[in-house]
Amino acid sequence: MNNEYPLKLSIIVPVYNVEKYLERCVNSLLHQDIDKSEYEIVLVNDGSTDRSLEIAEKLKAANESIVLLSQRNQGQSVARNKGIDIARGKYIMFVDSDDYIECNVLGRLVKMSDINSLDLYFFKNVFDCADGHQEERKSLGFEDNVVYDGEYIVFHGMEISVIWLNIYSTEFLRGSKVRFYEGIVHQDVEFDYKLYPLAKRVMFTDMIVYHYCVYGESTIRTQNPTKIRKIIESDFHVSSSVLRCSKSDVYSNKIRQYYAQVGSSIAVSALIQLWRSTYLDYQTKVDCLNTAKRLGVYPIKGRTNSWKTTILSRLLNCEWLYRKMLR
Repeated sequence: MNNEYPLKLSIIVPVYNVEKYLERCVNSLLHQDIDKSEYEIVLVNDGSTDRSLEIAEKLKAANESIVLLSQRNQGQSVARNKGIDIARGKYIMFVDSDDYIECNVLGRLVKMSDINSLDLYFFKNVFDCADGHQEERKSLGFEDNVVYDGEYIVFHGMEISVIWLNIYSTEFLRGSKVRFYEGIVHQDVEFDYKLYPLAKRVMFTDMIVYHYCVYGESTIRTQNPTKIRKIIESDFHVSSSVLRCSKSDVYSNKIRQYYAQVGSSIAVSALIQLWRSTYLDYQTKVDCLNTAKRLGVYPIKGRTNSWKTTILSRLLNCEWLYRKMLR
């Protein structure tokens, strides 16, 4: 390895109140087909109030490959950004501390990324469900072991969703200057929209690497008004971010035109969710609408990525009528 990246891989793991799962996660990262001197596990304690920090300290004491940082509670975005800034590996991987990965897979991921000079290398995952059964994630729709570029995958159905489904070239990630948006729920989605089109070399493998663990009530199905509000307002922030991308010369004309429509579509979806929500009172809904106005995503400007939502946006843009719909 060179002086800039003395290690092969940095695994960034935000830690917040996961005392039940942290040891399982870290143990899975330690049982790998790569020498422990060649990679690091960066645990970023995000102000945990349970025994997570104590457990992390014990794990670090027993394993020289573990790096432990602590910060006041600021959220996953801040923790991940801090990990990016200090990472010493040629590649970066993000793992959630209540999930885990397969044993003996990291060496192969790094080797294939090196051989093919990849910016992004996607792998498969399974869902570990609360009742004990596992479900394999559906295919992403791309051929394995074929090199694509980022624009191709964006325009050919790549799911914009999570950040733990691949490893990243550190040089590419840092060079892109893309960082996680702080304080929102859908930080992964916002991050992917900004990053994917910038990649020049992207590849997929059918190797199962990641176990995403599903516990209890999902964020999507929550009935908690505070969480629902944060989800909707986060979507307005994502919409605003994508629309900013549509005006940035960092991206090609083709991406800019597409993102102008995508950004508007995300805003329309959030407005529909706000209208349909039965768990938010009228004043909270109005406050969410005002957030959309402040971010410049309402009223909707231009076309969306479907003719149906383009027509619907005209109705939603009639503010007095939309406010009546919110009651």
